[in-house]
Amino acid sequence: MKTGNILILLLSASMVLVSCLKNDGYESSYNAAIDFDYFSKDWDISSQDGKFYGDDKAYFESSFQIGDLFFASNYDEALSDFSGFGLSIATKEDDIDGGRYCVNAEKAASGEVYAVFHNNPSVSVDRHIVFTVADYGTCTPSYCMVNNTKYVADRIAEYNSTNDDCLEVKLKATGYSGGTETGSAEILLAGRIEQKDSIMYNWTRLDLGTLGSVEYINFDISFSDPAQEIVPQYFCMDNFLAQIHVSIPAE
Repeated sequence: MKTGNILILLLSASMVLVSCLKNDGYESSYNAAIDFDYFSKDWDISSQDGKFYGDDKAYFESSFQIGDLFFASNYDEALSDFSGFGLSIATKEDDIDGGRYCVNAEKAASGEVYAVFHNNPSVSVDRHIVFTVADYGTCTPSYCMVNNTKYVADRIAEYNSTNDDCLEVKLKATGYSGGTETGSAEILLAGRIEQKDSIMYNWTRLDLGTLGSVEYINFDISFSDPAQEIVPQYFCMDNFLAQIHVSIPAE
């Protein structure tokens, strides 16, 4: 993983657009279809010695933005760990660092890049996905594709092999607007899936339509055994889709 702050340069893109268009007014509706391939494996950053992804094929040391959506991350140098979103091109065949940043599949849901989310209780991130121009419009999420990392899937299997009850791992997405919860959506990363105890091994659609119009989205991972300590809080995301409407009045 390479260090650096070059992704911060992307953060002002939407607000620059707003600033340029405020005098004449502006209105637009569009689908934000994000597959994270903007940051392809060939992304060349001269300040990073021409290499964006490190030997672990992952990048998660700064937040990043695609269009009007900001994916937050907070990296702690002392802990050498992060919370929030990172980027990865590693698959289960890579098995880097035990598969910690490797999707538990042969490839991304589409393209070659996907996002990795990690919730580290010791590293705070208040808002995970933020609609950056909420003052001028609405963002209504539709769905995203999710999967386990290989490391998480292996740790769940390890837990299940030594406990009578299989571990249930639940991913919850919650929308917020004006400080109020707008709605939530849940999916099992492991547990009782289709009438059998199972671990998610394929990219699976998480319907976000129940969140409604949001200013930001937070994610939470919970376990049926809250005392368990071997399964960390990771999941992979790809193909995030939302409907966005922006209206800036003329001045």
